[in-house]
Amino acid sequence: MTTRIVLAMHGMPAKDFPEDEVVELVRLHRIIENAVDHVSADMKKRYCELDSKVRNWKRTPDNDAF
Repeated sequence: MTTRIVLAMHGMPAKDFPEDEVVELVRLHRIIENAVDHVSADMKKRYCELDSKVRNWKRTPDNDAF
Protein backbone atom coordinates (compact mmCIF):
# COMPACT_ATOMS: atom_id res chain seq x y z
CA MET A 1 0.00 0.00 0.00
CA THR A 2 1.29 3.44 -0.98
CA THR A 3 0.57 6.53 1.08
CA ARG A 4 0.01 9.76 -0.81
CA ILE A 5 -0.42 13.26 0.55
CA VAL A 6 -2.21 15.96 -1.43
CA LEU A 7 -1.73 19.61 -0.55
CA ALA A 8 -4.26 22.12 -1.81
CA MET A 9 -4.10 25.88 -1.51
CA HIS A 10 -6.42 28.68 -2.50
CA GLY A 11 -3.45 30.67 -3.67
CA MET A 12 -2.44 34.25 -3.15
CA PRO A 13 -2.15 37.22 -5.46
CA ALA A 14 1.31 38.07 -6.74
CA LYS A 15 3.23 40.39 -4.43
CA ASP A 16 3.12 43.21 -6.97
CA PHE A 17 -0.63 43.00 -7.68
CA PRO A 18 -2.24 46.33 -6.63
CA GLU A 19 -3.32 46.03 -2.98
CA ASP A 20 -6.38 48.25 -3.41
CA GLU A 21 -7.67 45.89 -6.10
CA VAL A 22 -7.10 42.86 -3.86
CA VAL A 23 -9.14 44.56 -1.13
CA GLU A 24 -11.90 45.40 -3.61
CA LEU A 25 -11.93 41.84 -4.98
CA VAL A 26 -12.23 40.33 -1.50
CA ARG A 27 -14.98 42.80 -0.56
CA LEU A 28 -16.98 42.03 -3.70
CA HIS A 29 -16.47 38.29 -3.21
CA ARG A 30 -17.93 38.49 0.31
CA ILE A 31 -20.90 40.54 -0.87
CA ILE A 32 -21.69 38.24 -3.78
CA GLU A 33 -21.07 35.06 -1.79
CA ASN A 34 -23.36 36.15 1.07
CA ALA A 35 -25.97 38.01 -0.97
CA VAL A 36 -29.52 37.41 0.13
CA ASP A 37 -30.91 40.03 -2.21
CA HIS A 38 -30.10 40.78 -5.83
CA VAL A 39 -26.50 41.76 -6.63
CA SER A 40 -26.19 44.40 -9.35
CA ALA A 41 -24.88 43.46 -12.78
CA ASP A 42 -22.23 46.19 -12.42
CA MET A 43 -20.98 44.64 -9.19
CA LYS A 44 -20.79 41.18 -10.77
CA LYS A 45 -19.03 42.62 -13.82
CA ARG A 46 -16.42 44.41 -11.70
CA TYR A 47 -15.85 41.24 -9.65
CA CYS A 48 -15.28 39.23 -12.84
CA GLU A 49 -12.87 41.86 -14.19
CA LEU A 50 -10.78 41.82 -11.01
CA ASP A 51 -10.91 38.03 -10.72
CA SER A 52 -9.65 37.67 -14.28
CA LYS A 53 -6.94 40.27 -13.74
CA VAL A 54 -5.57 38.61 -10.60
CA ARG A 55 -5.67 35.14 -12.18
CA ASN A 56 -3.86 36.29 -15.32
CA TRP A 57 -1.24 38.48 -13.61
CA LYS A 58 2.23 37.56 -14.84
CA ARG A 59 4.04 35.46 -12.25
CA THR A 60 7.79 35.67 -11.76
CA PRO A 61 10.19 34.37 -9.10
CA ASP A 62 10.27 37.92 -7.70
CA ASN A 63 6.52 38.29 -7.19
CA ASP A 64 5.53 34.68 -6.46
CA ALA A 65 7.51 32.40 -4.17
CA PHE A 66 5.50 29.35 -5.29
